[in-house]
Amino acid sequence: MDGQRNYARVTVFLVAGLAGVAWAAACGDGAVEPEPPEPARPASITVEPATASLTWLGETVVFRATVVDQYGAAFPGTVTWSGSDEAVFTIDAGGTVTAVANGSGTVTAMFQALSATAAVVVEQAPASLETVSGEDQRALAGKPLPEPVVVRVADAGGAPLAGVTIVFTPGEGHGTADPAQVPSDTAGFARTVWTLGPAVGGQTLQAAVNETSALVAATADNPDRAALEALYHATGGPGWANDDNWLTDAPLGEWHGVDVDEYGRVAAIDISRNRLMGALPPEIGDLTELTTLGVGVNSGLTGKVPGEIGRLSKLAYLSFANTRITSLPPEVGNLRQLEYLALHRTLLTSLPPEFGNLSALREVDLEDSQLTSLPPEFGNLTQLKILDLTRNRLAGDAPLGILANLTGLLVLDLPGNELTGAIPPELGALSGLAALDLASNNLEGAIPPELGTHLPV
Repeated sequence: MDGQRNYARVTVFLVAGLAGVAWAAACGDGAVEPEPPEPARPASITVEPATASLTWLGETVVFRATVVDQYGAAFPGTVTWSGSDEAVFTIDAGGTVTAVANGSGTVTAMFQALSATAAVVVEQAPASLETVSGEDQRALAGKPLPEPVVVRVADAGGAPLAGVTIVFTPGEGHGTADPAQVPSDTAGFARTVWTLGPAVGGQTLQAAVNETSALVAATADNPDRAALEALYHATGGPGWANDDNWLTDAPLGEWHGVDVDEYGRVAAIDISRNRLMGALPPEIGDLTELTTLGVGVNSGLTGKVPGEIGRLSKLAYLSFANTRITSLPPEVGNLRQLEYLALHRTLLTSLPPEFGNLSALREVDLEDSQLTSLPPEFGNLTQLKILDLTRNRLAGDAPLGILANLTGLLVLDLPGNELTGAIPPELGALSGLAALDLASNNLEGAIPPELGTHLPV
């Protein structure tokens, strides 16, 4: 027996067709007896089907062989079957092929000196995709789930498929999957880490291969509730002028001074004039969808602004006006979308150099604060339109030199400081300046002609 072939023998009952010949006795003189016909012999063999494709391990197909004689009639006999690779498929004595592994080969039918072949292709096709683990998890909106999502792809017989690309697609607004495309391993498993989107509530992730898919569900909890609770406790919430619905089970959008976006995330807080006491807690940085924060006119709000405020990358409006905050952290420079900043009547004595990174700023109010100087980086705020530095403690001639770089200014108020020296002609570069107030300083000399004579100085 050939090591590459598996031979089996089977008896095929065929009806041999013989030409019938009538032997008759010759009558009469000179009659010639006819030649007898040639005995039937096998002339050819064929196998059907000519090609078979199997799509799952364990799937079977039956091959049949036909032997005919030289007259075209079926010839009886025993056919021997063999297969080219038992690692890919097996074949039994009756010609039944069973898929074992992906690959290809041939089956051969032999009868005496005759043989015929047919092709066999085993190529698993995905028939099912199921979630193995990672279903029905919970995490904060915008955060990854605690465990990876694992799916298994199998053929119609339940055998795993290896090397099949699984595509993970979150629902709209439902975050990201990393990686988004994963080849299955030898056990048919594919894994991904699902980071939830900002939407609070149910979210979905689809795993798909070809036309087969599975849907995984998870729940996104609102991270803002805990941050608001921390804000309440840190600033004397029970003593607020209005704390309607705070710390209740009501939707966050029904808490006093809180507005939420379409996903239920906190987008705006306005608790000005509300008798806040204490300092902002670091949890304020967890309100990552916040665009507006108003805590002004709360004289009991004190101390340093926490560095975590720099995580509020979407913040466009910020007011600490009429509070007793004492300093801004360097992280304030991360607020690249901030357009309006109210810091008037605070205890600020300086600004961090990173203040110059607030490239979107359009209006800054620092009236009646305690600033003694400006960082040179302040001059980077070229989009600034309105700047009020009335009644601070700015001294010397350096501040005006820095402010001369603010080429977008329309209004500049500096009365009631301690500025000295001459008015620098560089202020004339502020071509759009419509109002300039330098009253009640210790400036000397003439107004530079670059400024013109129409500005109120």
